[in-house]
Amino acid sequence: MMLGLLFWDELLRLQAAKSVGVPVILDALIPVDLLNNVDIFSPNKSELARLTGMPTENI
Repeated sequence: MMLGLLFWDELLRLQAAKSVGVPVILDALIPVDLLNNVDIFSPNKSELARLTGMPTENI
């Protein structure tokens, strides 16, 4: 799923998918409110560094 619509539209779609057991994969910057409804999160290096506050040069 790619974020592009309004936040609340995306949240409703994620919640609907999760409620019927559909795995959710998101490859984008993600607000924490959406993260609770995602099964697999695939950040790039800069997103990972921002989220963890740790360097990612060796990854």
